[in-house]
Amino acid sequence: MLIERMATGPLGVNTYLLVESGACAVIDPGGEGQRIAARAALLGAQVEMILITHMHFDHIGGVDELAAATKAAVYAPQGELEAGPDPEKNLSAGMGLAPVFMRTAPEGLKGGQTLYLAGQPVRVLSTPGHSPDGLSFYIDGAVFTGDALMAGSIGRTDFPGGDMRKLLSGIQKELLTLPEETKVYPGHMQESTIGREKRTNPFLQGEDLWDL
Repeated sequence: MLIERMATGPLGVNTYLLVESGACAVIDPGGEGQRIAARAALLGAQVEMILITHMHFDHIGGVDELAAATKAAVYAPQGELEAGPDPEKNLSAGMGLAPVFMRTAPEGLKGGQTLYLAGQPVRVLSTPGHSPDGLSFYIDGAVFTGDALMAGSIGRTDFPGGDMRKLLSGIQKELLTLPEETKVYPGHMQESTIGREKRTNPFLQGEDLWDL
């Protein structure tokens, strides 16, 4: 599977293109949907699905344009669907940027579900805490964590719906139990591995983490 990263939208979020046998999944299109669609075409792939880890504006700003250009199915956390068209809930209001009104209606996802990209299973993992119902996606030895787990850090929990205990619990139960060689592709900053984060991430140290 080919994994390509693009920086998109006003905050330069990490948008990922996953290409398998001519099929493409796009994770967190933060903006510039036409540019993402064009890049997929250059890779010889058809965008079949758009996966959203959480419904904050910097991760969804390109959904409408990309979905219109590709007719791809759109999937987002079940508990955050109402945030798409609501700038208050997707946090774009009051940011000094253009408010985001996502018009596309995604299909809701919950942890434990499985999607398929050209026959490759995409496991949906529940990692809330940075947002009310955040998700991560595991496919072929790679996990896409949005703003839950990042290289040497974790997501903020001071936004509406944030919860530090839920965030750490989800990371511990859903992410740190993956094989240590699993590559971590976050919504911001560089990639890492599960093993590296277990050993060196300062937010994931301490015996009390394993009691959550």
